Amino acid sequence: MDANKVKRLEEVMHKNFKSSNFDAFLLNESGDIILSKLRKEGEEIDENAFILLENCKCISGCFKKGEVEDFILHGKEGYIIAVPLRSLILAVSGVQESEIEKTLKKVKKVAKIIEDLGLSN
Repeated sequence: MDANKVKRLEEVMHKNFKSSNFDAFLLNESGDIILSKLRKEGEEIDENAFILLENCKCISGCFKKGEVEDFILHGKEGYIIAVPLRSLILAVSGVQESEIEKTLKKVKKVAKIIEDLGLSN
């Protein structure tokens, strides 16, 4: 992925998740992290994010098969939500149960923004 595309993706992630109470990640189809937006800059990735990272290949595989539209996983420190884009996966971790529906809508909205800007392939 070229540097300009990464920069544009970082701008979208920062703008849309800057005041979020969860960590956001953009993954490729293999489940590798392309970029992340942590709740607080310089903060360590929490345990829930590690659960996400451990399950990236599984999440990616589910999306590749076309059997799953959205992926929600309950971790020790909140929920992980992932949605597919064309060749990317947008995921967030550390979502509280009371925020699942609202966060899923937000993640889908950001995924659509990324696709509309032509940054998802």
